[in-house]
Parts: sequence; C-alpha cells; structure tokens
Amino acid sequence: MDSKKSYEWVIFVFSFIVLGFTLIYPAVSYSEHAGSINLYLSGYISFTIYGYGTVSGFLLDPEIQITSAFAMFTMICSLFTLLILSYSLKQDIRNFKKLNLRYFLIINAALLLIPTIVWIIQYNQATSVLPQEIIDMGYESIWEILTPSFGLIGVFICSGIIFGGVAYIQLNYVKILEKLLPTREEKRRELNMISRDILRELDRIKKDAKERYFENKIDSILLEILTKEELRRYSHLNQRLDKLNSILEVKK
Repeated sequence: MDSKKSYEWVIFVFSFIVLGFTLIYPAVSYSEHAGSINLYLSGYISFTIYGYGTVSGFLLDPEIQITSAFAMFTMICSLFTLLILSYSLKQDIRNFKKLNLRYFLIINAALLLIPTIVWIIQYNQATSVLPQEIIDMGYESIWEILTPSFGLIGVFICSGIIFGGVAYIQLNYVKILEKLLPTREEKRRELNMISRDILRELDRIKKDAKERYFENKIDSILLEILTKEELRRYSHLNQRLDKLNSILEVKK
C-alpha cells in the first residue's frame, strides 16, 4: 500500500475546516435598518447601532458563561482530535478499523453536539442578553428575534460530515482496500525484482570470496572459502530465493 494513497481522510479535514469557521462566525444574529446584534458560542456579544457605534463584551451571567465555556472547550478539543485522526487515516486507511478510529470519530461528533444543544436550551430563555428596548417589546425568547447563523449551524454540519464520512468508509472499506492493494501482475513484478536483487547479492558474495584467494574457484568448493558471516548470509539469501521461486511458480 506504499505506492497508492487513500484520500478518505480529506473528509475529516473538511469537517475540521467547517468547525474552525464556526469559531469566528456568530452563532445567532439580528439585523435591521437601525442596527445589528451578533452573539457567539463563546458568550461574546456585540450591539451595533448604525451611526452611533458598537458595544461588545462577554455576557456576565454565570450560567451562560459556564455553558459557553463548555461549548468552546469541546469545540477546541474536537479540532485537535480531528487533526490527529485525519493524520492517522492518511498514514494508513486500515487504522480506521485496526485502531478503532471509526469509534473515536463517532464519539467526537456526538460530544460536539451535546454542548451545542445545551447552549441552545440555555439561551432559549436568556432574554437578558437583549437590550431593554427589545425586551419591552414583549419577546420571551432570543430565538423570537435572533436568527441562527453559521457559528451555530456549522457545528451540526461538521458533525453530519463526520457521521457521513464514517458511514461511507464503513460501507466501502473492502473496495477501498482493493484499490490500494497491488494487483497480481504488480506483485509478480515486485517479487521478480526482489529475486534479481538476491541473485546479484549472491554473485557479489561469491566474487568477494574468490578475489580474496586471487584465483578462480568453482562453485562446488565455494563454501570452503566463505567466512562465517558470508556463509550465514549466503544460506539466508538462498532460502529466500527458493521461497520466491516457489511463489512465482504458483502465480504462473
């Protein structure tokens, strides 16, 4: 599998990129002719009134801070996890099952969703994050005025990509391996190359032994002039050559 590459790992790199963008985009937002509101998963919020400027900062409610911190911690851990798992799959797609990476990916996607859902529930009644003028209008939930943005939707997209990628590799695992494994003819060429290398090494050993005695010795008494190390190497190479010849005979 050294000469061919599997590119399924790109699926999870893409999910990493999507998740990375969720950190810089608002989770929910509101915009109208007078101004805009942007609220992030981190609990950071900004109010902009056109013509007057922007006021921003982190929400001070302890429950909201804990929920936001939990969401951010999980997202950052997921980013590092996706990088590590993607690299491992790039090295060898067989790690998907051999190292049980499929389960790590599924757990990563599930854990990514949990704090996001908790964040949504927690903020459902958090009208305190809105300006008093908006609260006075009778809104009971931020979702009645704020619209979900990529910073929130992207988390679900990322998890969906991970689940889909795992399902795709799981269902096509055998086909993926078949594409990577060498064909019968490629394997035969490889064995022939190894066999030729062994023959060259055997010839070199015989040549070195004969040159030490400055005379031509026939092969029948070659073993008499080999050193102990050369004899061990010579025997080992002959054994390998016999095995290769047997395999090549079967493959004809």
